[in-house]
Amino acid sequence: MFSAFSCGNSSIDDYFRNTATNDTNVCYAYRDLRNGSIVGAAAVCCSGINLSSGSTIQLIPAIKIDDFAISVDYQDTYFPDTIPDDSFHISDAFLCDLIAEMRILAEERIGARYLILYSVPDARHFYLRNFFEDFKSFMKPENFRYLDECVPMLLEI
Repeated sequence: MFSAFSCGNSSIDDYFRNTATNDTNVCYAYRDLRNGSIVGAAAVCCSGINLSSGSTIQLIPAIKIDDFAISVDYQDTYFPDTIPDDSFHISDAFLCDLIAEMRILAEERIGARYLILYSVPDARHFYLRNFFEDFKSFMKPENFRYLDECVPMLLEI
């Protein structure tokens, strides 16, 4: 399904083309109903936020967006029937739909209160525009090399 998908990032493209089907993450695809092509892809999983206070640690359930990508063919494309000044892109629509889906999952199934992710520096403004907040002061970075310059962000759902 993702064989022709390309977001312009070779690591993310490789993940969706080769790894996603054998991974524990749940993948979502946002498709263009006019031609069947994949507009965007996301991979999510259960996670948590560790808050430490003195000698105790509290784990707060969260849903983590491991990967979120928009096809190069749809990047910087305004959502149909919106005024360009509204700055509502197809990427915003996909993220809104994904957040809505995660909120239902969190409320009905797993009891999570937050959606978390690591944003690449170039996408930070996109997530801020969609109500995510910087979370660096609380979130300890995971031990993955590709996260070196990424910014931890969260959204209360």
